Amino acid sequence: MPAENPVTAFTPNGCTASTYSNFLARVAQASSAGRFHRAPVGPIGSLLTLTDDKWAVAVEIAIGRALSTFVVHDFSDQRTLNVSSVKAWGHT
Repeated sequence: MPAENPVTAFTPNGCTASTYSNFLARVAQASSAGRFHRAPVGPIGSLLTLTDDKWAVAVEIAIGRALSTFVVHDFSDQRTLNVSSVKAWGHT
């Protein structure tokens, strides 16, 4: 996996880097505003470090879709994260 900007490195397929950047900003804003019981952890891919690049393809195949996801504390935090997602993607 390339060591590039985390926004573009973990942008989900079918999503632009600017939309994902908007989503991350909304998550950070909601967290700063105290809307989460606990701050979400993620994107998961930003927390992983490969000790050998030969594993990059295997890791991406095994958990590739999860690299851009977050872990939240509870259902309420999941809803808050979903609201951030909906707003970032322009759905009302």
